[in-house]
Amino acid sequence: MFYYEIYLPINILKEFYYCSPQEIPEGVRVLVSFNRKDMIGICGTRFESAPEKDIRYKQIIEVLDQQPLIDAQLMSLAKWMGEYYYCSTGTACFAMLPAWLIPDIQAEVRWVADNIPEKYKELANAFSEGQAQKVSELRKKLKGKPVLQWVEKATEEGYLELNRKLSPKDKPKTVNYIHIIDKTVDPNSLPSKQKEALQLIYAKSKEEFPLAEISRDVSYSVVHALERKGIISIFPRKIEREFFRFETSGLKKVVTLNEEQERAIQEILQHKGHFQVHLLYGITGSGKTEVYIPIIRSYIQEGKGVIFLIPEIALTPQMVERFQAEFGDILAISHSQLSDRQRLEQWQRIAKGECRLVIGARSAIFSPMPNLGLIIVDEEHEQSYKQENNPRYNGRDVAVMRGKISDAQVILGSATPSLESWYNQKKGKYLLHCLNSRPLDIKLPQVQIVSLCEDYSQQMFSDELISAISFRLERKEQVILFQNRRGFSSYMQCLKCGELIKCPNCDISMYYHRDREEMQCHYCGNTYPSPRKCPKCGSYSFVYGSPGTQKVEQTLRILFPQARILRLDSDSARQQDIYKIMFRRMKDKEVDILLGTQMISKGLDFPEVTLV
Repeated sequence: MFYYEIYLPINILKEFYYCSPQEIPEGVRVLVSFNRKDMIGICGTRFESAPEKDIRYKQIIEVLDQQPLIDAQLMSLAKWMGEYYYCSTGTACFAMLPAWLIPDIQAEVRWVADNIPEKYKELANAFSEGQAQKVSELRKKLKGKPVLQWVEKATEEGYLELNRKLSPKDKPKTVNYIHIIDKTVDPNSLPSKQKEALQLIYAKSKEEFPLAEISRDVSYSVVHALERKGIISIFPRKIEREFFRFETSGLKKVVTLNEEQERAIQEILQHKGHFQVHLLYGITGSGKTEVYIPIIRSYIQEGKGVIFLIPEIALTPQMVERFQAEFGDILAISHSQLSDRQRLEQWQRIAKGECRLVIGARSAIFSPMPNLGLIIVDEEHEQSYKQENNPRYNGRDVAVMRGKISDAQVILGSATPSLESWYNQKKGKYLLHCLNSRPLDIKLPQVQIVSLCEDYSQQMFSDELISAISFRLERKEQVILFQNRRGFSSYMQCLKCGELIKCPNCDISMYYHRDREEMQCHYCGNTYPSPRKCPKCGSYSFVYGSPGTQKVEQTLRILFPQARILRLDSDSARQQDIYKIMFRRMKDKEVDILLGTQMISKGLDFPEVTLV
């Protein structure tokens, strides 16, 4: 009998031991009983004898994997996180895995294949004809059998249909399709708009196609009129969501490096192949990305893997376009906006070695990259590298530790290095490389500080800013405006009695969100409809607090009615591809003013932006 430490996804700082007659490799998923419930855990250290005497150890119910999902290096990193950040090793391990690798025991499965392979005969016999069953029921029927492993493998091979709870990002989309019923109708016999619509429909090579393909040119009412005449039919169809696609011009950017960039590249590559932390200190616009690219290329040419961390997922489309043109299809992305299914697909491609370069936010540091050679942390000073949920960690510090465990080179880039990194280079732990000038002798932008204290006159924008925006709009240039709070206003207060609308949980003022007409606490997330009258005195007059992005957007539309304005904050960024849409529209000059919170304040590079 062997004894194993099992890491469970619970934040209890205690070791849990189970036994099994078989040898189980470290890093695989196992099913165990914990507190009268079945729970997925990660197998840890193996012991030949019982860790403690006079204790009856529970047996491991099932082993789900043949090969470890978490390799030795990532397991060492998880153990270090448990000690350093005072969390359980189990929570650190499960932070490294996609959610879809955690089986849903309450999910329903159905046998859909006509043939039954010998290895799944017992599983198939447990199904009634055509009936779906819960995984938990199958486990009761097939006690002592590796049911979860069978279900996972059979689903991958297409023998089973698994219906698990899906997040909104993973659910199939319902799309309206057009089906041509009568092709003999003469478009000239119809009114002009219906004639144009029918000509567009006839021009399609397929009898059925998505309505969205002609929605830009034809209104729905015109298409609906054709449906009423029996010429076409409109019907809904569920389609699987497409995985993201990288959009790139395919052209490499031709860059001439200056002496400082060349020197930094040579000095960093002198330490290539083993752990060393380099602090790349370069002023804004000094071309730090151009330093990264040759170094990344040298590692990829040797078959090594590279992880590139960025502080905000808003930067992902820009970095993807740049790196896709340089390195092609070996690129993977990893961040919180991916659906569970997309995250699993990227994780599997990285683990198989199909992707040698990973770009993403802080969670990308846990990518299962084999033969890791280089880790780059761009804008290493940013607070967004800190994870606020359990397990709490700093992505930059975890990157340094992973580099040490994997014997990989680490580069920290910043125009304003953090105090910790600056202190470490002063003490000689990190090597410093400076970029003090911009390429082609481009000058730094002029910065003007405008005080609104003396001549505020209740206006949100200074006369200087209004004049500067008007000047840029006349010249067809772009503007980025940054506001450090979302919502419409920071509070809502009765003008008559002074009653402040507060959160019942936190006892602080709630933010007013005008687009949803609700009050929201930005601490606990509690929401309820905004009141039409004061709950204390019944007055209908309110005064509003400091403006948020919604109020700024409203004012901009009044001041500049012809301007094309795009607001990007966590309220408007719920759409899955909003960052890619923003990047494309800004690049194609379809937006005149980009307004947003901190997510647009870091690292975006648009040549036509001349005012920030």
